[in-house]
Amino acid sequence: MPHQALAPPCLRNDLHG
Repeated sequence: MPHQALAPPCLRNDLHG
């Protein structure tokens, strides 16, 4: 799934590790 700038911190944390 593509990274979304508006994604909540929890999802961003999952993508960033």
